[in-house]
Amino acid sequence: MLPARNRLKLYREVEAVKSEGVAKNSKNFVVLSKKSTRPESRFAFVVSTNVSKKAVARNRIRRASRDAVRALLPTMAVKRDFLIIARPSAVGVDRKTLMSELAVLLSRA
Repeated sequence: MLPARNRLKLYREVEAVKSEGVAKNSKNFVVLSKKSTRPESRFAFVVSTNVSKKAVARNRIRRASRDAVRALLPTMAVKRDFLIIARPSAVGVDRKTLMSELAVLLSRA
């Protein structure tokens, strides 16, 4: 779990990132980012049932995403709000690949 200060908690905050954010794409993720006035970067994760009908698969992707973000937080210089959306192709991909792909996307955002 990310610290509370690093989470987008409110629906309107997530919707603001979704509507105003700039998208960066990869094979397994879409990352939307929006400039923030807050002192810390904040994140929200979306892994819908369109990705997989099985909760176990969705939770694995969500955990790998959170772990990648948690590892990158101390090194992130840019303070932004991020919405990380998993794609169906992320199912079955090993954790290390998901984490490295997300690290590349976050560095470009």
